[in-house]
Amino acid sequence: QVVLSATGLPAGATFIDNGDNTGTFTWTPASNQTGNFFVTFHGDNQAGNTGLAVTQISVVLPPPPNDDFSHPTVVPSIPFTVSQDVTTASLAIDDPFCLPRSQTVWFSFTPTQDIRIEANTFGSNYDTTLGVFTGTRGALVPVVCNDDANSTIQSRVRFNAVAGTTYYFMVGSFSFTSSAQLTFNVLLAPPPLTIAPTVTQFGSVDPVTGLATISGFVQCSAPAFVTLSGQLKQTHGDIPVNGFFSVFLPCDGITPWTTSIQSALAVFHGRSAALFTGGKADVAATASAFDFENGQFVQRSLAVTITLRGKD
Repeated sequence: QVVLSATGLPAGATFIDNGDNTGTFTWTPASNQTGNFFVTFHGDNQAGNTGLAVTQISVVLPPPPNDDFSHPTVVPSIPFTVSQDVTTASLAIDDPFCLPRSQTVWFSFTPTQDIRIEANTFGSNYDTTLGVFTGTRGALVPVVCNDDANSTIQSRVRFNAVAGTTYYFMVGSFSFTSSAQLTFNVLLAPPPLTIAPTVTQFGSVDPVTGLATISGFVQCSAPAFVTLSGQLKQTHGDIPVNGFFSVFLPCDGITPWTTSIQSALAVFHGRSAALFTGGKADVAATASAFDFENGQFVQRSLAVTITLRGKD
């Protein structure tokens, strides 16, 4: 009979000589027991012959339960937040690409009503990327993707969600990291920025120089910097008289604006320069602003007819 034994056993491991020339090694590693372990098994036939074998045991933590698209963590309701160690997350061969990503984990949410949703990774300790998709595995349709929101290395997306549609959130690391502690948040998003430009019904014009002045208001749902640019046009007989303008203004609530417009140089029937005069005039303009909260440009256009009044 060969007597069997083992040395170098990790903490919590056991080895039993079964008494029939076999032995049983048993070990369930603890969560903090990762790395490489070397166990030496000895055999002695009690007749002067011995032998040994060294075995390397490599212990790695299993991936998170939501490591794969097929097993996302379901967000039951919002607001929702969770903290999770995703260091051992992997990248599936069919994980969709919208930004560089590795160590991906998945979440899903199905709203019961049409709502505007925000998801972010604020509070995480690594450089994240975040993508939102609809559809099925192998045929996922991107909704929105983001990397580095608000001048941070975390991510944030906002989008309008439709009741009954399942949205899948893929959180990845921009590049592999040895310590990935994720904080994932889903909540109601603020409404997008809206801007509404208007032009006052009456403007003025200098009958000598043709310099026209028009004014109006821009209404903003949130503080923003608005550029209002456009054209003022009159027609004298069959000759168009045009002038262009651009106004930049900080908008907060209802903000007034005014601008002066000189007609472009032109000859009116070969006798004099065509200038703006009192009477009807058409204004076409576009207001634009960047919505920093939602990361998108907003534009609104207008076309109105006003009356220019001559100055005394």
